[in-house]
Amino acid sequence: MRCSAAGSETYTDTRLATGQTTGSATDAYDTAALIYLTDYQK
Repeated sequence: MRCSAAGSETYTDTRLATGQTTGSATDAYDTAALIYLTDYQK
């Protein structure tokens, strides 16, 4: 999984919450929700 920084043309290798670099759509959604909730609680 590769994520782009906002306004940037570079990518950073990332991992899903499962620890894998690939996964199902559910894995991606779960990871995104976890990141959002973690940022929300700050």
